[in-house]
Amino acid sequence: MALMTVAQASEALGITKEAIYNRIRRKTLDSITKDGIKYVDIKQSNKTENIISNSLANDDRYIEFLENELTELKAKNEKLELDKERLIGEKESLLLQLKDEVERVYKERDKQLLTMVSIFKKSLVPAVSQNTINARFEELSPYEKEMIGKSDDDKWLDLKAYLIARGVENKRQERILNAAYLLLGRSLYLKEENGSIFFNSQKKLKSILIKDEE
Repeated sequence: MALMTVAQASEALGITKEAIYNRIRRKTLDSITKDGIKYVDIKQSNKTENIISNSLANDDRYIEFLENELTELKAKNEKLELDKERLIGEKESLLLQLKDEVERVYKERDKQLLTMVSIFKKSLVPAVSQNTINARFEELSPYEKEMIGKSDDDKWLDLKAYLIARGVENKRQERILNAAYLLLGRSLYLKEENGSIFFNSQKKLKSILIKDEE
């Protein structure tokens, strides 16, 4: 046991007298009083200092551990963000692919339905000979024959829209459309798309309906 006065202990430990008294009050430093003078056990103080130093060292190691953990967590978080962005991109790409596939399926289905309707409509139209078609065409007035006989640009035209634009009356339109319908598949200048009949204006409509036997 190494006893020192408060002043001596203060100088030896490099702390203030008030700090010495605080340790005495906290009972972290033993003291005795002789002849009215207070003495402290400096060895115990050194032991206490060692404990504090060890504690601080442990604290430093713990802080370093926490910093390392924080660094690892940041790295994991960055990886998760990258994975998140990648998954979102893959999801959007998959949705676009599904959208395109759905549109393709619906278009194919609509095409099949139009084909079925076309076949059904053909089955309802009685067979008419080319002579009958010619005879019906001859029933048109000279003006109507002249209107459908005119040729525009070299392209496919919607027959019904063409007749309407030419001012052909409804009954005449129906007879011309029926005549054209019967020639579908037989004439290279007639075709059907989406339920409508088109003719190639490279050749006069009159020639297609009366003379074309392709």
